Amino acid sequence: MSDTRTALLWQEALVETLWGRRGIVKVVALCLTVALSATRAASAGLPERWAVCLQLFAAVACWSQMAILANELSDRAPDQAAGKRRWICRLPPMAGVMVTTLYPVIGFVALAAAGGTGVVLALYGVAVALALLYSVKPVRMKERGIWGVLGYVVCAATGLTIVPCVMLRSDWLTLAILAPAVALDKSVNLQFHQIIDYEGDRRAGIRTCVTEIGLSRAKSWLGWVSWLATFWLFATIVFAVVSLPTWRTWVAYGMGAVLLAVSAYSIGQRRRDEATELVRNLPWPYLTLTYVAFRALPIVLLARLTLQAPAMWTVACVATALVLIESWQSFRYRLP
Repeated sequence: MSDTRTALLWQEALVETLWGRRGIVKVVALCLTVALSATRAASAGLPERWAVCLQLFAAVACWSQMAILANELSDRAPDQAAGKRRWICRLPPMAGVMVTTLYPVIGFVALAAAGGTGVVLALYGVAVALALLYSVKPVRMKERGIWGVLGYVVCAATGLTIVPCVMLRSDWLTLAILAPAVALDKSVNLQFHQIIDYEGDRRAGIRTCVTEIGLSRAKSWLGWVSWLATFWLFATIVFAVVSLPTWRTWVAYGMGAVLLAVSAYSIGQRRRDEATELVRNLPWPYLTLTYVAFRALPIVLLARLTLQAPAMWTVACVATALVLIESWQSFRYRLP
């Protein structure tokens, strides 16, 4: 590979990682975990830990990227047959494995530097192992029907809620609220994409949950899970607002305004021919509440915290950047 082609490839990798749909925006759900944990810690009189929050963002982003790259390397053949372009697959095989392996190493270092205990590092290792088991043979839970869905949501809940909550010393009630919220949301996301990819997966002989149970049952199941996620996300928003010692009324009004705005957008877009795949295939109450819970609410909570602990502005800026990038991608989502 020439120097010019190598430089262009790494440039593409950097752009995809920072701005792409499979980049660091995949950890946007972490914003809620960090914001709510920090809010409840501040309410209990505990000191702010802005540096730990930033290192946690770095570690979880590394875990997420490792999971994505491992999946893309494992799916190299079917992705190429489907015409999907993945920068990691254009590297020599050993180089791709080395790049993928480097990410969790950086994650472990970031957590250790932040003062992560042995329990935190062990849980992070579990999240890494689950991500690999989901994609990599011989286990490859991705092709084991319902077990693939369960493995995926457990992996997501571990990386996006359990590790951060233990690292930030959150109370058990916060973890009990956040873990199911993330698990249900990720389950909806995975089933949605498996339904979208049904025909291609069936032709390629890939045994996803949807190809195992059939498209009709999968759509029915997606509907049920979407509504369950909707109710849980609403409860999560209420829990977060009630947890506030101050600004409770103003935050509630703000979330209500965002909820109405996103609801109006979702309903309006559903009636248009150019509606995105997300709007056409998922219930508008779910789309509204997942946006409010995982995008709007964390920014409001972190903005409020910056008034108490000005150093938290760095964490608020990171969360806001992730939310803005991910929102831009979601509102213009089309099939790859």
